[in-house]
Amino acid sequence: MVVVTQHQQEQGAQGGRILALLIGVSSNPHYRQLGAPARDAAALHQALVDPKGCGLPPSDVKLLREAEATSATILKEIAAISSKASEADRIFIYFAGHGQPLPSDFALITWDTRPGDQAPTPVRGSEIGSALSGTRAYGVLLVIDCCYGANFADHVPQFFRSRGRSGYRVLLSSTRAEQRSWEAAAGGSTFFSTYLRRCIDGSDPVGLIPGAIFLSDLTRYIADNVDRQVRQLDETYRQEQTFYGVYGKDPLLFRQARLTESRILQLLARYSRRDLARFAAIGTLALLVIVSVVMMTHYSILERSLYATTTSGWIDVNVGRWGSHAYGFPKPFWQSGLTNDDVIVTSPLHSEGGIVNAPVEEPILPTLHEHLTPGAKARVEYWQGEDDKAREKLLDLWKVDQSLTGAAHLLPRLARREDLQWLAEIENKAPSEIVRAFAFVAAAAIAPEDAASGFRTNKREPYTLPMEVLTAARPPCVRVVRDYIVSLLGKVPSEDYRSAALNAALRLGCDIPLDALPMMLIYSFGLFGVEDVAGYIDSRQSSSDALLAMLPAFATADPEKSDLPKKTMAVIALSTRANCVPGLKQQFAAADPDVRAMAVAALLAHCDENVVRGIEDATPVTPEIASILAVHGRVSAEAIRARLNADDLDVYDAAFLLVALGAVGSANDIELIQNFLARRADAEEGVRIGAVLALHQLRAPASIAKPFLSGIFESAKLALEWVVDVDPAEAVRLMRAAVERHEGEAYVKFARRLPLLADDVSLLERASKAGDASAAGILAQTQPTAKVLDLILSPNRRVRSAATTWAPANPAISEEALERRATPFPSGEIRQLRSDLGKRRMMLALLDAAPPETRAWRAKLLASTWRPQLTSGLLQLLEDNRPKSAMKNFWAVRGSSP
Repeated sequence: MVVVTQHQQEQGAQGGRILALLIGVSSNPHYRQLGAPARDAAALHQALVDPKGCGLPPSDVKLLREAEATSATILKEIAAISSKASEADRIFIYFAGHGQPLPSDFALITWDTRPGDQAPTPVRGSEIGSALSGTRAYGVLLVIDCCYGANFADHVPQFFRSRGRSGYRVLLSSTRAEQRSWEAAAGGSTFFSTYLRRCIDGSDPVGLIPGAIFLSDLTRYIADNVDRQVRQLDETYRQEQTFYGVYGKDPLLFRQARLTESRILQLLARYSRRDLARFAAIGTLALLVIVSVVMMTHYSILERSLYATTTSGWIDVNVGRWGSHAYGFPKPFWQSGLTNDDVIVTSPLHSEGGIVNAPVEEPILPTLHEHLTPGAKARVEYWQGEDDKAREKLLDLWKVDQSLTGAAHLLPRLARREDLQWLAEIENKAPSEIVRAFAFVAAAAIAPEDAASGFRTNKREPYTLPMEVLTAARPPCVRVVRDYIVSLLGKVPSEDYRSAALNAALRLGCDIPLDALPMMLIYSFGLFGVEDVAGYIDSRQSSSDALLAMLPAFATADPEKSDLPKKTMAVIALSTRANCVPGLKQQFAAADPDVRAMAVAALLAHCDENVVRGIEDATPVTPEIASILAVHGRVSAEAIRARLNADDLDVYDAAFLLVALGAVGSANDIELIQNFLARRADAEEGVRIGAVLALHQLRAPASIAKPFLSGIFESAKLALEWVVDVDPAEAVRLMRAAVERHEGEAYVKFARRLPLLADDVSLLERASKAGDASAAGILAQTQPTAKVLDLILSPNRRVRSAATTWAPANPAISEEALERRATPFPSGEIRQLRSDLGKRRMMLALLDAAPPETRAWRAKLLASTWRPQLTSGLLQLLEDNRPKSAMKNFWAVRGSSP
């Protein structure tokens, strides 16, 4: 049962009509022109009759403007609606125009009002009261919007001083007695009428019940907004509404058409306890539904939002919206290749933990792009394959930053032939040597034969240039390139550069001066340069023939005067094309044991039995020489065992003797080697290497390798290779355990030799999804193209990097497959892999073009040339083509010894 209060009974009577009279006079020819009144009255008329506003019948709303609003007409219309109104109706009268205080009254200036006492006179307040005095209307509201309007209240008609049987009689003025009613600039509405209209038409909902406009809501709303607007004109201005009248309860003045009378009663009703309990249950259910909808909407927004943040110096992208997270958010989206150095210093991302939100359902890149430095923007364009845009950004960057910060390495990738002059300018003006070097590389790649090429730059230290200089040059071997290559031989303190120079000479067809290679040997460190010279001799025909003829003279020179004889003998031992040099026997008398060992190695490599007969007795058989003789089967296992059992054996000598035993021993010697290590607690790394190599050569069980597998030393790597070779299944078991401990790095290089089963692949896939880079490296070499590309497109930065690094070793990966895949976020991995696959194609072509007997050395030189820039996968590919010499173990121990 609905219980209706007295207030509701009063409002219930208000179900009748609203009879409105709207008057606006702007242009009385005898008074100052006003801009707003006529327009305000018309606008209010529209608000009252508009179905979206109050929706009153047009016949119930009378509009008098300008010439229509004469004194006689106004009083006539007031009297008409006064008599027309029933007890359920309400009267609304609105006047906008000039107001005039009188000694004992207040007047409204109509269209035909004349100044002074001339007829016709203005409409007086007392006349309005008389016209309304006989009405039966439930309520009357008189609104006047004019200057000094509160004077009307000072002389308010008797009609507004009592309400009789009616619900309310209210007079509302826009101003106090001493105030003006202010209009908006450019002849707009008055502030008072503007907010009166906005309240009536529903533009600005007021009160607790949208659509129901009570007197208190109306006056409060107008007062707040008018005062604020007037103060904006001038802080000293004031305009305050006043109202006078009588009413029982807060009267309902207007009701918008969308709010029915029954709806008002429901909103104002009081209910029984049973009803309240029922409504509480319904309300609780509704609240739960609303909360669910809000949460679903919130989660939907989070799921469709991205933001960037700085984590440990890297820019990461997450799913979610910072500041409004929920359970399960944020979620990782992409770990970018950008760092906080790639954003401008004013960006929040420049600091650790900085945040940048993207608009909902918008990609993050446009927002992030606004925070990037110019160099980083060029890099992102390059990653996206937009080379033209990246080049333009690089050109623009040079104009403001001659260090090309963050993008200098793009010069060789983006520069064109028409950029040669620009590259020359960079070489002359760039403050950084590395930037000048990249310009050098770009010029060399574009036009190595051109006069503007960087190869003609004077006064440059060769080793300050990137290795790309040599790989960028194209055949034929022009003079400036040849001169540059020669400048690297024997003068640069870098073995990699010397190897690179030799390989460039091979690839381009450059003949090296005969004196350059001996100089290279003289200035090389230890024996590291000999492989390069031997490779060059075996790979070329013209100049190396002459060099071969010179080798005997170098090799038989006095070893006391330089290292050249020893190194030349090592070249002869390693070369497949070198001739027998019987004169090397004279070096058996040299004081340096290294010289004697190299002489034996060179003789055994190329001379027949007639020359080497009795070599074992011609010189003291040091452990080094013993290991060389063992490779050629010229020493017995018994002799090696006896020397290993000597109590005074030096650890340096032990390493070579272990290698020798591996060459001539049998499976019975496996236990001897284990016992030797057990009693030699002082065994150094060289001894461990010798033992591992020997055990591997003797095909010892993989279980024996376990003590050697721990640590990061070379012996541990060689032990793992031993296990992979003799027991691949055990190697897989060890790999699984290492991956589960997040220590699988050592197994990556052996990936293609591991017999992986489906369960092993599943384990590696789970590990890579968890961010394990070693698992990704193994999968990248062994899985089909689709799976490898998924790894390269992984959101995890380390997984992407590892997959990209090792994928070139996988023959299933092709450049064509990369064209069909796009990354969710710009990444350099796809471009890097595409570049590496291009290098792989070129390297394989060079290897295929080489004579079979020189293929291994060509692979070695390629690896030396590109080592600073090749990924591990490419190096592994070349490693598979490296020489498998019988002397491999000797050189392994020789290289690790002091």
